[in-house]
Amino acid sequence: MNLISPIINRWIQDGRDPPDAFWERAAEQLHWFRTWDKVFEWNYPNFRWFSGAQTNVAYNVLDLM
Repeated sequence: MNLISPIINRWIQDGRDPPDAFWERAAEQLHWFRTWDKVFEWNYPNFRWFSGAQTNVAYNVLDLM
């Protein structure tokens, strides 16, 4: 018996190969005042998601309701 829905299983697989593309597709569904230069940067021990981007989380929450 599989307790995870097929949709969630697909998201998990999409998130693994490659994860940057998965998160970029997800982020494109939000409003951005400025889009990102790079989805993910990792300079050990620091990392950044959506570097160079600018958004307002409250705007996105209210806009999606």
